[in-house]
Amino acid sequence: AGFTLTGDAQSTLVDRAFGGKYNNSGLEIGNNKFNRANISGNAYLIMFKMFSSLKGDVELGFFAQTKLEGRGYFSDESIAVFNGPGAFANSTYNDIFNDHYYYQIYNSIGFSYREKVTNRLAIGVKLGVLFGIDYNKVDIYQSHINFDNENDAAIIALKGKYYQSKGPGNFDSRSFLPTTRSPGAQISLGASYRTEDNVTIQGNIKDLGFIHWYSESGVS
Repeated sequence: AGFTLTGDAQSTLVDRAFGGKYNNSGLEIGNNKFNRANISGNAYLIMFKMFSSLKGDVELGFFAQTKLEGRGYFSDESIAVFNGPGAFANSTYNDIFNDHYYYQIYNSIGFSYREKVTNRLAIGVKLGVLFGIDYNKVDIYQSHINFDNENDAAIIALKGKYYQSKGPGNFDSRSFLPTTRSPGAQISLGASYRTEDNVTIQGNIKDLGFIHWYSESGVS
């Protein structure tokens, strides 16, 4: 699993997580500043590899795994507003919450093959069949907020699209069982070459593929 965050929101979220309060001093309001987040997770249910002979020139493998991929693109103001209107000097703002979020979870089942072609060159390929579990995507194209400080209230309006697709269950154990509801496929290719100076040169195309999400998925 992994998580990365870049932008002004780093210090604010760290203070909230470990200090118990929001510190908005690092955020810039009204300057069109955005933050980027990426998250990934990978849980192997089965991973088995073996050599076809004692020489070890050919490696065969089989795997079954569940993967999570997600990313977000959100404004400084989207974080600042969780601490109330104190960081906002004006009463009205437009397009400060034009955020974008996406994540998907899916099962992957397949096999891998790696061969040592020569003493210096090795190639490998991994093929997998995908089974979509859950998909969510939010794109906000227009936003507006009006603070009513006297009444400790605010009115916010958002315009955008929300995409959602899920498996047959309600994100429970049944959702994680492989079905053909949202099928897909992926391929990974790799090669490595060791020079006469013992320098290894590698090249990879990793997890290139697609998922055809359920045709009756929700778009709103």
